[in-house]
Amino acid sequence: MALPGGLRFRSIAIVLLCISGAIFATAYSMLEKERELLMKTARQQAVSLTKASAIVFTNTFIYEELEMLDETDMVDYLSYYVSDVMRTDPRILAFAVLDKRGEVVANNSRSEAWEDVGQLKGLSGLRTVVVGEGYDAALAVSMPLAIESKRWGYCRLVFSLENIERSRVSARNEILLIAGLCLLISALLVGIVIHFQVKALKKLSGAMERFTVNKDFSRPFPELPARKDEIGQLQQSFAWMVRRLRDEEEERARAEEQMFHTEKMATIGKLTASIAHEINNPLGGVILCFNNLTKGELDEQAREQHIEVIHSGIERIRKIMRDLLDYSRQSSLVIQPADVEDVVRKSVSLLELFSRKRHVRIEVTLPDELPQVPMDSAKMQQVVVNLLVNAVHATPEGGSIIIEGYAEKDWLTLMISDTGPGIPEEIRERIFDPFYTTKDVGEGTGLGLALAKSLTEQHGGRLVLAKSDKEGSVFAIHLPRREKDR
Repeated sequence: MALPGGLRFRSIAIVLLCISGAIFATAYSMLEKERELLMKTARQQAVSLTKASAIVFTNTFIYEELEMLDETDMVDYLSYYVSDVMRTDPRILAFAVLDKRGEVVANNSRSEAWEDVGQLKGLSGLRTVVVGEGYDAALAVSMPLAIESKRWGYCRLVFSLENIERSRVSARNEILLIAGLCLLISALLVGIVIHFQVKALKKLSGAMERFTVNKDFSRPFPELPARKDEIGQLQQSFAWMVRRLRDEEEERARAEEQMFHTEKMATIGKLTASIAHEINNPLGGVILCFNNLTKGELDEQAREQHIEVIHSGIERIRKIMRDLLDYSRQSSLVIQPADVEDVVRKSVSLLELFSRKRHVRIEVTLPDELPQVPMDSAKMQQVVVNLLVNAVHATPEGGSIIIEGYAEKDWLTLMISDTGPGIPEEIRERIFDPFYTTKDVGEGTGLGLALAKSLTEQHGGRLVLAKSDKEGSVFAIHLPRREKDR
């Protein structure tokens, strides 16, 4: 048994899972908090710098409007200021100033990716947006240059978040390294502790394997070191269970032998009664006709009639015994790939005269190119014939029988449906029992469906009553498309 090893593995896995879950949950929480703190700090710095610069930009526009500066001096001053700020703080990727018409007055960018500032026109308040991902992520801060409702322009500052991302990745790697070392040390410690705990269970498992796998209760339970913990209680309980199982196994063997004997006698009695009932009817007629013949008081016509009755009775008795032998013995099958449609056509041909005399139409609606299946064609033809005979008997004059079929992945199914009155619900569970029949005395032995079911199961298939109601009954033959072990 693999119980101790499996228990050791599961115990270590559960403990390590809990430890790793706690470590990584804590690490994730710490990383998120650190990232939020760094982002908050970076946002505050970027917003403060933007607001401070906005004051300078606004004053410059006011001076230009008051004609204290001409336009050229204003542009030079703003360009110088923007360049100086970017030189002072390398984290600034782009810095742009626009007038109230949305035209760029000063713009400096370390990358062409940050030069799109046309969307600033109409900005109503401070706006911060994170753009990009990973090491390329940046914080774009935009705000209007205004005093109350008076507006002179807009400015935009793009602040790099590369340092934050590098700090986050570095912290993540450090935490993963520490977590890995903690897990490794924990695995060693947990493995050592569990090894000593499972060692005793391994001895008990070895003893249990002798009984559970080999099912040998003849030998006594081996002596194991006495323990006062839960494992010791388990050892005592298992030893008691083995003693009980040994006693129950002996009792079961005696009861099983008695049951087999009783069942065999009951089966023999049932078959004897059924056979006697089926044979006595024609046998009575044979005896009566034989006695009349021996008296010699019959004319030639009566004599021939008596001989015909005797012959018919003997043939019926022989048919009953032949059907019984066919049902009772598991005759060997000659399995080879065969055409189901061919089996169906031959079966219908055999019953053509019988069904025509009863004015019942048999229709075959099989799809084209049904696959071949491994089967004994003669035996399966016997199955189909038995089902068709029952269907013809059940179908009133003018009715019809339809044979359909379809193939699935692993099975091929034949459906035989009639337009009879259906099978009453209270007897559906008995229709496959040997010698059970709803026909009149002398019309059937009750072995047809039982024999058909037995032959189908010998092929590894199934014969079932798929449907039965006032509109008729449908029997389904399910055959495996690949040969199965029988």
